[in-house]
Amino acid sequence: MLSIKNNKMNMDLISLIVNLPIDVRNVIIGYRPQIIFNLGKSELDKYDWFKLVKIIFSLKYEKALCTNDDLRKVYLHNCEKKSKIICGFPFTIVRSVSGRLMFCGNGVYDWIDLKLLGVREIVSSIGHTMIKLKDGTLLSWLYFGGYRVVDNSYKFGEFYHPLRDTPGDIAQIVNGFYHTIIRLKDGTLMGYGLNTSGELGMGDTRNRTVFEIIKGLPKNIIDISCGNGFSFIMLDDGTTMSSGNNYVGQLGLGDNLGRTTFCVVKSVPKRIIKVICAMYHTIIRLTDGTLMSSGANSIGQLGLGDLKNRAVFEKIKLIKKNIVDIISYHESTIIRLTDGTLMGCGNNSRGQLGVGNNPFYNSFCEIKGVPKNIAEVVSGYYHTIVRLTDGTLMSCGTNLHGELGLGDNTCRNFFEEIKGVPKNVVKVTCGSSHTVILLSDGTLMASGYNDYGQLGVGDHSSRNIFSVMKITANIE
Repeated sequence: MLSIKNNKMNMDLISLIVNLPIDVRNVIIGYRPQIIFNLGKSELDKYDWFKLVKIIFSLKYEKALCTNDDLRKVYLHNCEKKSKIICGFPFTIVRSVSGRLMFCGNGVYDWIDLKLLGVREIVSSIGHTMIKLKDGTLLSWLYFGGYRVVDNSYKFGEFYHPLRDTPGDIAQIVNGFYHTIIRLKDGTLMGYGLNTSGELGMGDTRNRTVFEIIKGLPKNIIDISCGNGFSFIMLDDGTTMSSGNNYVGQLGLGDNLGRTTFCVVKSVPKRIIKVICAMYHTIIRLTDGTLMSSGANSIGQLGLGDLKNRAVFEKIKLIKKNIVDIISYHESTIIRLTDGTLMGCGNNSRGQLGVGNNPFYNSFCEIKGVPKNIAEVVSGYYHTIVRLTDGTLMSCGTNLHGELGLGDNTCRNFFEEIKGVPKNVVKVTCGSSHTVILLSDGTLMASGYNDYGQLGVGDHSSRNIFSVMKITANIE
């Protein structure tokens, strides 16, 4: 009934806007970008997708490098927030159109249908994965055929563990490396998982094997961000609070003392739109595009021009403010500007920034040799993949297991085009040491580390070229 009601609302809205001038339509579409695809093909063909992508997502592409249809796909990619493919360290999970959840890895070399119905969302981090079902049930993924990190237990032959008595009205699920915080629709926060550094903000350092309410917080919480043993929350008035591991100042509280309850971060203005938590550092983006950083800086990951850790947030200088994407993974950070320019700083020991053979960069420098028609940038632990609007893939970084898909096991410190891959690539997902790509016809291909069967090719031999994954589910 709810689905029918939502469809009727969408059709009513389309009927309302279809006869409006196109510039007025664009304003309305900005509030619900994906609704445009309810228009008929003849209407969609009339759109200048270059203009629409710029208006809705602030992305600028040159017409000499892309077609109008390329930009339609870029628009759709930016609308889709929930991934259909999850790559963990030893596994790959795929969600089909029908809602089936297929899995390979963890020592299983063939695809397994998990027989789960109504999968709504999969949220994953380096060491932690949560599955949300249609009825609100949460399932905690188990590693290596049954290992549960939170209590160091082993349930042989099980792939996931149902978390009982979790409320169904979940608005947001965010994973840290080994902990999870959920936000309910009324603003209540609940925490689960490792809490050895106080990252759950519950006033102690006791791990939680079931979700518990985080007490003492206001209800006007609008966003959560979690890193390796620390967490941030943002309130609707711009206030930012943090808790957990702080030994290098990643909480931005002015010292190196850990916290077990959420404390107000006073070193940032109340104009924050995004908090990005990495391994041991944090980057904050303000409404005007300014970036600020705090925490570990031993290899320049804060982009502040030196190697000194920071315990308070400091403005990153000498970069433009027209930033549309921030990819911060482990100890490296790459930013993408609205015109397609890429810049990077931090760890480059494996060439993962694509800026040459220097082991690190303590200021953001431009990444050259990559065309400006970038559709997405995705990082693994030490490798980076760029997808262009025409489907071309480029890669750099570590390649010990073939994760770059370049046909050898030689690391690259500059981006290089991946040959032999079809151009109809619509999605790239990286695990720590393997890469999966999705083609427009639903075909999945993978390259890289495969000791646990995570490439889904029926064996445990790693690949250095992209090979078709042996899966029958339709994930178009």
